[in-house]
Amino acid sequence: MNIVKKLQQELETAVQEEATVNASYRKHLIRCARADCLQLTKMMHERLPRELRDLVYQYLLVDERPILAGPYYHFRKYDPHTRQNSLHVGLPRSFDAHDIPRNAIDGFDTDEEEVGLDSDAVILPDGRVKHDHSHKPPSDMVLPNSHVLNPSYVGESFAAEAHEVYYTNNTFSICNVERAIFEFIFTEPLRKFFNRKDDERFTPRAALVRNLQIRIKMENFESTMPFSVQQDYATEEEKYAYERNFLRYHTIYLKYLGNLTGWSRRRELNIEFILMTDLPPNPLPKERIFVNMLQAIRDTVYTNMYIRKGMTIRVTHYDEAIGPFPRDLTGLFSLTKEQWEREQAVHHGKSRWVADFYLAPEPIDVATLGGGFSEREMLPLLRERWGIDSAFDTKCKYPITEGRYWPKGNSRPGWV
Repeated sequence: MNIVKKLQQELETAVQEEATVNASYRKHLIRCARADCLQLTKMMHERLPRELRDLVYQYLLVDERPILAGPYYHFRKYDPHTRQNSLHVGLPRSFDAHDIPRNAIDGFDTDEEEVGLDSDAVILPDGRVKHDHSHKPPSDMVLPNSHVLNPSYVGESFAAEAHEVYYTNNTFSICNVERAIFEFIFTEPLRKFFNRKDDERFTPRAALVRNLQIRIKMENFESTMPFSVQQDYATEEEKYAYERNFLRYHTIYLKYLGNLTGWSRRRELNIEFILMTDLPPNPLPKERIFVNMLQAIRDTVYTNMYIRKGMTIRVTHYDEAIGPFPRDLTGLFSLTKEQWEREQAVHHGKSRWVADFYLAPEPIDVATLGGGFSEREMLPLLRERWGIDSAFDTKCKYPITEGRYWPKGNSRPGWV
């Protein structure tokens, strides 16, 4: 026993010594990296005019792929129960979260995430290497907290110019979960370096970004349903209450986009909404739930479409069970600006009117809910409010007409 105890003590001592050496090595590595980078960027500023510097920035920073930002659920289902362990990419509160140049992600170390993968690389039978980016972004992607944008490494002048080129020329992909849209707009990694009011070198990224992709993560509709609601003894009222709460969550987080359009009023802004679902196989609830999902994003789509000139909106839908490729749903949002303004005017002063048009499961008596419609009315609602025959049509076929389902819905005070 004494020998075992002695060996354990020696092991603990060795581990502590290794940690001390690694910490010292880390400090020296950072110090040397910063010195070398600052020397290079200073020389670049002294010798190259802005036109040539912009070419350097574009070579280093502009990517044909969308830049992945926020909680990293871009290629897998969102799971709120494990969000403590989720990887956040490109939305640092500080550049110093991971200050080693090789690491360009903020937050959780992906190598420690419980995904059953030692690496994102898989060797195929023919010898090719396939990379799985479900749990970590591509290693060659420059993320918003990359060191090439960090003034501690490249200096304030370089960082300010690179920041402008980076956000003006790239497309940024954000999942609408965990306040990611809000943080993208209001969390500025460079703010602590450019906090002087008279410093004109720095422009907030919300005023620069021109291309945005919003991934509306609704695939977890069934997978995150409470256990009690999944049971046979659960009532339709309980299941529908969960559905409304689920949709309310998405409508709230999507409203943060209004702040972005306010920031970038002087620039063109292109937004693509990607509705991501994993709908139930049963046809009837499948259609009803999807109609409600469309209703949940309708206000956001039209508001951004008509809030000002220079806006380009695209809506796509991806559900693996429906097809391998995204479906373009932009044609479903066919109201003119005048029609949309009329719909808004009818609901003026009511903050939560989206649910006035939700379809409840047939067994539920809508009169007891205080708002919305029964799924028995789905076909006339689709025809009058959306101008389509089926929930899975991709374009408006008929003119939107005034009646029971447009522009006003069904509600009583207090209904949400």
